[in-house]
Amino acid sequence: MTDLEKLNDAKRRFIEAKREIEELRIKIAHEKCPVNEGDIVQVSDDGREFSFVVELVTYHLDMDVMTGELLDPVVGAETGWAASGPKIRKSDGKLGKHRYGINGAEFSFENDRWVSRPKGIEEALGISKLDET
Repeated sequence: MTDLEKLNDAKRRFIEAKREIEELRIKIAHEKCPVNEGDIVQVSDDGREFSFVVELVTYHLDMDVMTGELLDPVVGAETGWAASGPKIRKSDGKLGKHRYGINGAEFSFENDRWVSRPKGIEEALGISKLDET
């Protein structure tokens, strides 16, 4: 087998492994996700209150620089969930053109609604909180 044939064979295996990883992430996300496609979700995000209809449930990767899967799969890294869909217009109760999404890493379920928990820059980058004194 020539080096070119070995390279092409390795690429085929790599592409197949990526497809399998993608399918497993989606399966895990569906198992973990507390909302289902078709559910109406109430959201509180930075003081804004609104609803959306879940059209898509998929996976959410931890993008933490130190522990997440920013560039490549990491063995042992957790696969999270995300749900998204069109917002419901308050004016007439119909689906709007704008979409919204929630995920398990940045939202918590409190008082019958999903509330955003924004990360600070330190947490997003995976570093210790800076001393402000």
